[in-house]
Amino acid sequence: KNVADRKNEAIKTALARPEKLVMASWFGYDAADATAALQGAIGSGAKKVVIDKVGEWIVDRIFLTNDQELEFEKGVVLSAKKGAFKGKNDSILNGIGLRNSVITGNGALVRMWKADYFGPGYDRAEWRMALNLRSASNVRVSDITLKDCGGDGVYLGNLGAPHLPGCFDVVL
Repeated sequence: KNVADRKNEAIKTALARPEKLVMASWFGYDAADATAALQGAIGSGAKKVVIDKVGEWIVDRIFLTNDQELEFEKGVVLSAKKGAFKGKNDSILNGIGLRNSVITGNGALVRMWKADYFGPGYDRAEWRMALNLRSASNVRVSDITLKDCGGDGVYLGNLGAPHLPGCFDVVL
């Protein structure tokens, strides 16, 4: 069997087990742009996604999933893709309406490129966050470094309308 077939079998086997744990690299890690692999792992239905230390994870915007643990292996670096994040609200980790989620950093680094966001091709904005939580509940984030964001490192807010709930039961 080829590598892709073995990875697909590993994913199916992992998702069939009660713990439903997957490694992000199983979804096709690409050193130049790992967005699809990481988003695929997060969207796989796994209860736990481990971002394994296979190299630097260079990504565009990532959207987190309810009822899931995202764990970084020790020493993992998750970096914003250069030339991306053109939108004023583009953030690297997004929890929009997120609930019942855990992010365990194990000392991981999530970094953006703040200086770039003030250069040509970027509209000035203060909202390019490393962790963007809107109307999120029951979320735990630990042992992670957020660096060089274009805005706040962490944003806690609502989905944009006054009648919608803000964040509650969030522990950083």
